[in-house]
Amino acid sequence: MANNVKKVNGIAIASIAKINGQNDSDLAKLNGEEFTGFTPPVMFQSAADFSTSTGDGAGAIDDTNYKVIKYESSGFLKVSTGGSVAAILMVAGGGGSGTNWGGGGGAGGLLYGTNITLNAGNYTITVGAGGAGTNSSGTPGNNGANSVISEASTASPTKTALGGGGGGSGAVSGSGDHGQDGGSGGGSGKPNNDWGAGTGVGDGTTTSGDLTAYGFAGGTPTEFYGMGGGGGGASQAGQVRTSADNGGGDGGDGKAYDIVEEGTDVTYAGGGGAAANSGGTRGAGGAGGGGQGGLYSSAAGADGTDGLGGGGGGSPYLGGAGGDGGNGIVIIRYQFQ
Repeated sequence: MANNVKKVNGIAIASIAKINGQNDSDLAKLNGEEFTGFTPPVMFQSAADFSTSTGDGAGAIDDTNYKVIKYESSGFLKVSTGGSVAAILMVAGGGGSGTNWGGGGGAGGLLYGTNITLNAGNYTITVGAGGAGTNSSGTPGNNGANSVISEASTASPTKTALGGGGGGSGAVSGSGDHGQDGGSGGGSGKPNNDWGAGTGVGDGTTTSGDLTAYGFAGGTPTEFYGMGGGGGGASQAGQVRTSADNGGGDGGDGKAYDIVEEGTDVTYAGGGGAAANSGGTRGAGGAGGGGQGGLYSSAAGADGTDGLGGGGGGSPYLGGAGGDGGNGIVIIRYQFQ
């Protein structure tokens, strides 16, 4: 019991005020001897060891024997003692969508890995913002911004999730109806003289800083008179519909993880749906925060969901700007007891 511990490194226990920043009264065990009220020393010690430039970027969540740090805006992380964390999930900002029968924005690129080593150091956490939808028939939506984990001394490899590709804007000359390449590709706008969708990073075939990358291509219409394609998601390419349907392609679905709470999946990085003509079916946003495509004369494209990195939904002819992409997120899960 507690009174069995007499000295630590030759110092009488009564003279020790703190150990690893823990007050003496908060300690529960030392060399196997029990105290009361102790939280064991951990690799990431406390909220004081990570802070943000915005004041609200990081939030700590307890999940049984794990702690979870969620960055919904950019910030910092101090690692006092290097080691392995249980999992890291990174999602970049989703792509903004097109207008004038616009294609859906691609989801933010997704990175994931388990048992990832973080060396001691000061890390900068950048959470990518969603790209803005466009209101110009000759211009695709804007790509989302990258999410990045970097360490100043370069002792740990930089990890970069690529922003989602912007959706194309339809019925224009030139290449404005092309979806843009990104973490997941933006969907093509309504076909004109030249159309096509953006590409993604692939289905786990590439890595960034020891994390595996996921992101599929946007949808490319196969018929000249069809509507646009949905944006790609983390687990599925953007979809297209036939010209007879007059509908926009659905966004590709994202990927689900229980990194925040074990046993409770959350789906991230869904692509945006494409716009539909009168009587057609609006392109559904992909699971994981993709925005729904708009409908001629009645609805603009919806924004992607913040914190999930969803792509924006495409807007129809005279429907205003395409939906914006959702902001990304960075999540780190580690065991503390």
